[in-house]
Amino acid sequence: MVNDERKECANLMNRKLKSKLYETYKKYKTDKERMLHIPKGLSAEDWQQMLR
Repeated sequence: MVNDERKECANLMNRKLKSKLYETYKKYKTDKERMLHIPKGLSAEDWQQMLR
């Protein structure tokens, strides 16, 4: 039962993170602009990989 609660919490956190990253992605029209505005807590390499 505890594992189910942990999974649910982890899934919720993951959805919130994805949503936040997508909001940042949508703000800019090109990947070049997006690379100039890397989300806080994310490395440039990770952000670039996500843009592919």
